[in-house]
Amino acid sequence: MSVVAPAPAPSVMALHSEFKNSTYYGKGIELYEAQVKAEAVREQEIVRALKDMEGQCSACWLTDPDSADQHDIHGCIELRIKLKRPYREVRQQMIQYEPNTCCFSCSQPGDWCFYYQNRQRCLSPDHIVPLALTAWLWEETRDLLVNTVAKREFGNIAEYAKWLSRPRRMYGTKATNAMAILEALVKYRSNLKDFA
Repeated sequence: MSVVAPAPAPSVMALHSEFKNSTYYGKGIELYEAQVKAEAVREQEIVRALKDMEGQCSACWLTDPDSADQHDIHGCIELRIKLKRPYREVRQQMIQYEPNTCCFSCSQPGDWCFYYQNRQRCLSPDHIVPLALTAWLWEETRDLLVNTVAKREFGNIAEYAKWLSRPRRMYGTKATNAMAILEALVKYRSNLKDFA
């Protein structure tokens, strides 16, 4: 009687090699690389938009680009009227970030803010929160963008501001929901320019 010896178990290295050569693995790598590339492009668009807003009112950058360079956010009469009080008051009272989510001054992810990284007092203006607040106050973008990004509706500005302050991971770093609104607004504005 002959005894049949069991086939040797494949080595881990052989299985690993076989998996790497499979179509499934190759497609997964392609998808991952495409996702990383798309995220990098979105990040560049955001940085470019923030640079574009330098020296401008970010609220008017969205609603009235022709007047955006005539004043800063603290001198924006339109935003003050919509908020029913000065922007600085709203910012101080309603935007409460969790520790280590972003720079508390400019609202950019900590990895993006030079001052935050170097533990210095930030000197950069905040374009993110005024823009995000304007997006909710302006009906054209509230329904189209804010409610879509948030996947909900907000009953008042305080409820929305609280949501804006919450942490979220974006671009491989800690950020806030305000950054998600900024990303949607930059894409929205880019699409408007494409149709003009």
